[in-house]
Amino acid sequence: MLKQLTFLWLILFAINLYGQDEGLIEQKARFERPHSIGVQIGPQFRLGKADYTGGYSVSVAYSSRLNRILSLGPSIGFSRFAFQPSLTNSFKKRDVKGNNIFQEDGAYEVYVVTLRGGDLNQYSAGINFKLDLVPFKANQKVTWNIGVEPYLVANSRSEVTATTQVWTANEIPLEDPSLWSGGDVFIDVNSASPGRSNWSSKTELSGGFLASLGVEFMLPGNWSLSAKPMLRYLFPITHIKTANFPRLQNEGYFNSNYPFAKESFITAGVMVAISHNF
Repeated sequence: MLKQLTFLWLILFAINLYGQDEGLIEQKARFERPHSIGVQIGPQFRLGKADYTGGYSVSVAYSSRLNRILSLGPSIGFSRFAFQPSLTNSFKKRDVKGNNIFQEDGAYEVYVVTLRGGDLNQYSAGINFKLDLVPFKANQKVTWNIGVEPYLVANSRSEVTATTQVWTANEIPLEDPSLWSGGDVFIDVNSASPGRSNWSSKTELSGGFLASLGVEFMLPGNWSLSAKPMLRYLFPITHIKTANFPRLQNEGYFNSNYPFAKESFITAGVMVAISHNF
């Protein structure tokens, strides 16, 4: 965590130096419409092996121009990522990211777990630094910029439940699941089940930063439209990642941490924003 925070402060220090290239004269210059407020929305795609589909983000931001290069201002946002059971279903498809098959060591009894819940809702507040790649001019129709935004986030995970189906294998090591017998015994599991209190809903605080490269088009009536590919990094949060748990039952299904990992959460996406300049 210390290394990550140090890296973040180095980025902000570099932004400050770059923004001072225009000097005190430019900072005193008056701009016709130095402020803007905008709304942006777009899809987010999870990177790594966590068991989540792509999500989406929406945010509102205010920005004030300090000089011809640097603008900054606060932002608030919301992001959502839904747990995707199909990414864990190694019972039906072997090449998925996660795993839902667990076996007792040396035994023929096999547990197949179908998880539900575990969706992530993330509420964030941050400061956005925007650097124009070409010094700003009032008559520009198109501008390119780089954005960096450190932020705090409240990550809310919904309750997790599961249905565990019991099968019997014919051979060890396990053969193809289609050859197993049984499958007619079902065990329902939730946060009230023994050893599963951590399956209840949970909210935790974290932080992170995002980086973007944007293009902005000036529109009539003091409006502008922009598009920005972005990379979003979130410091460790608790989320479902069944790839961390091996098939042996005692190390996997009976692990007190199953099915969660507390790791960084990285996404990539494209945001589209509409802003009013005043």
